[in-house]
Amino acid sequence: MKNFGRVLNVGAVGLLSMAYLLANTAYSAESDLPKGKKWKLVWSDEFDGSKLDESKWEHRLGKNRDGWVVRDAVSLDGKGHLVIKTYEKDGKYYTGIIRTRGKFEHKYGYWVARCKLPKEEGHWPAFWINPTVWPVAGGTEIDVMEYLAHTENKVYHNLHWYVDGDRRKHQTVGQKVDISGLSEGYHTFAVEWTPKEYIFYVDGEITWRTREAISHREQHLLLSEEVGPWPGKIENAKLPDFFEVDYVCVYENENHTPKQR
Repeated sequence: MKNFGRVLNVGAVGLLSMAYLLANTAYSAESDLPKGKKWKLVWSDEFDGSKLDESKWEHRLGKNRDGWVVRDAVSLDGKGHLVIKTYEKDGKYYTGIIRTRGKFEHKYGYWVARCKLPKEEGHWPAFWINPTVWPVAGGTEIDVMEYLAHTENKVYHNLHWYVDGDRRKHQTVGQKVDISGLSEGYHTFAVEWTPKEYIFYVDGEITWRTREAISHREQHLLLSEEVGPWPGKIENAKLPDFFEVDYVCVYENENHTPKQR
């Protein structure tokens, strides 16, 4: 998988080129890029090596909902995967959250992660995009993927925003999608964020599109595990459980290149 081209004109890829790509890579983010557009890779992490690249990520730490967010819940497996572990110790529950705040922030483009989802209830993984200052007028929390293990084959896409940046004026819209086999193996989750709409994808297929609450601000991405009442009873979970990520990529569409770049 770990062979990303810097520029790819998907509409111009011929059958021979595509056959070569499929034969020579285990999996490529480029195979799921929306067709007929010219894309440029502007940021990625393939999680090679044995330590998290802290030039790209920072840990978000502390008490979070019903669990504690700690550094040691986040690791690389040495095989090209990020692993975020949910575990229990002395009656407390621990998870991990990493983000690119202050290290990579962008607006618009195609944001994609390839993930293997956990099995147990009581906690949920997410891949999301958030403004650095929150809440803020004109910014939107873009939940590309949220998953509740006890609901098995359902993925959630959600948007959250505050009218005029006012915490008293929270708004949200979302979509729940049934995906066969979601609880098994790796899957890609993506959003194409344009100045006019969001288009959400699972495994390269469109699952939701909306023109609500389009953010025109640069935002950072997060990979997280959280413990709380929404995804079921953590007491019923057999822990540890794991959220694995193969890669994260952000591509820029030349038609929507932010002017400041």
